[in-house]
Amino acid sequence: MSQSETPIVVHRFLHWKEKADVAKRAAAASALARAYLFSDMGFEERCAAEAALTELTDDPSPRVRMALAEALATSPRAPEQILIALLGDRFDIAALIAVRSPRIRETDLIDRVRYGDQRLQVLIAERSEVGRMLALALARYGGPDAAYALIGNPNARVCQECRKLLVERFGDDPNVRSALLDLTTLEPLLRYRLLDAASNALSNTPFVRAVIGADRATDTAEASLQRSLVQLLDHVHGVACEGLVDALREDGRLTTALILRSACHGHLDFISAVVADLTNGARTAVIDAFASARESQLHALLSKAQFNQQVATVLASAICAWRAVGQGRSSAGVQEITYAILQGVAEEVSGVHDPANDDIEGLLRAIYLDEMRKNARSHARAVANTVAA
Repeated sequence: MSQSETPIVVHRFLHWKEKADVAKRAAAASALARAYLFSDMGFEERCAAEAALTELTDDPSPRVRMALAEALATSPRAPEQILIALLGDRFDIAALIAVRSPRIRETDLIDRVRYGDQRLQVLIAERSEVGRMLALALARYGGPDAAYALIGNPNARVCQECRKLLVERFGDDPNVRSALLDLTTLEPLLRYRLLDAASNALSNTPFVRAVIGADRATDTAEASLQRSLVQLLDHVHGVACEGLVDALREDGRLTTALILRSACHGHLDFISAVVADLTNGARTAVIDAFASARESQLHALLSKAQFNQQVATVLASAICAWRAVGQGRSSAGVQEITYAILQGVAEEVSGVHDPANDDIEGLLRAIYLDEMRKNARSHARAVANTVAA
């Protein structure tokens, strides 16, 4: 559109648009928008054109509003109030503005996230840059698809508060839960929450309950959770252990089975946090005892934590065995240490029929066999890779 044509479009537009058909109004909207952006208008002409463009945002035809959005979306010179109006339009029109416009601010998108439909939330979550406040809005108000897109966006500032919101709102959604668990930055406590949700989902799956029965489904899910928690403890140290112990205790998940599994796998940081919690003692004192106390002294400390004699014996043996590994006096691993403890328990309770002892022996045997299978798989893969090479 030439400069000479611009005044004609601007001044006559408001008079004829009421009677013009949709096709003509759409063409005029596009032409007027491009003239506003690219023509050398005077101040009055520009004001008139902007007024006409603003009125077009109320046109009853989405085709006209779409033409306007297509013309203005990518321009840094587009009138802000018109862009905001189009951002509040139906999905396909709003999407053009949300994705393409360099003039749209994150505060504008936050409002749209709060009240917009879920398809638009996803597009906003996939933007080339998502700041902290926008990410928080998506975590707080977005649907599961937007949450999944946000987690997968490497340019989104997903802070700790944001991750916490996502876990609280979407821990039961398998896709979002899986995406969150893939985050290397996910805090141990939040990872535990997701593992717990996955365990509950498994135990309550109708198909699983129908095939193996409700009780076995619950037991299988619990065992799976314990294994996952033990793997999680590979990456949990210091103060984080204390927070995890608190959460496990509150949820009724701080079981003897989990504690014994953790001890057999050498997670002494976690065990020290458990003992300090159960004895109301200083964790530093417990850590010092784990590092230097004799086995009999460890047994006394563990008994003070209300562990029964058999459990205290197993824990003391595990602590001493892993202490030797840490000091370089032994090169044993989980499999060897668990087997040695199992043999010691078997000798101690030989001929004594006690359900509690049977439970501990059964658990130790399960840990030992799990580690044997794990090591066998690793060896098989190593052999296969050697042959392939």
